[in-house]
Amino acid sequence: MFTASFTSAQGTVHTNAPVRIVQANCNTSVSKNLFADTAVDNESLALLSEQENTEFSYQAEFWATQSAYDNGNPPFKVLNSDKNTYLRIDPTLLASVEYDGLGLEACAEKHCLEHVLNIT
Repeated sequence: MFTASFTSAQGTVHTNAPVRIVQANCNTSVSKNLFADTAVDNESLALLSEQENTEFSYQAEFWATQSAYDNGNPPFKVLNSDKNTYLRIDPTLLASVEYDGLGLEACAEKHCLEHVLNIT
């Protein structure tokens, strides 16, 4: 959980609003393409190509004020510029040095602050 000052997707300015990541998911898959190398023999398969794909998505929520959080009021969903609640980190950005070594929650918080709430 962190606090941030930002303008929500609804156009409301929030100062020191509590924000938390409520769900984060990172899936990595590897796709391998094989081919029969008949020049070697009729039974061997050789690796033609290998591609790794990573998808990272998360959801975040915020409270308008610290007292709203402290009083147990329900939160608002953080929306991206397309008004989606499922926020995604571009795989190229995720592979960059600035995300290297960060855990799941830390990656989501960093992205939320810098790329969704636009705080640097």
